[in-house]
Amino acid sequence: MSLADQAPVTLPTVDIEEQQRARREKINRIAKWTLPSLVLVLSVLGWHLYVTLAEVPHYILPGPV
Repeated sequence: MSLADQAPVTLPTVDIEEQQRARREKINRIAKWTLPSLVLVLSVLGWHLYVTLAEVPHYILPGPV
């Protein structure tokens, strides 16, 4: 029995559109949680920096910390 006698191995077909759809879903799933969290963290950081650097009194605008 030689290699020529064996049936050729067929690789599973890869659907490009299915891969793209799965990639888009993964990106959307990550962005759904990451972007709002990032906006919240940056907002609190900006608030803290503004209150600290501008020396805003606590009775006008308290700091986040």
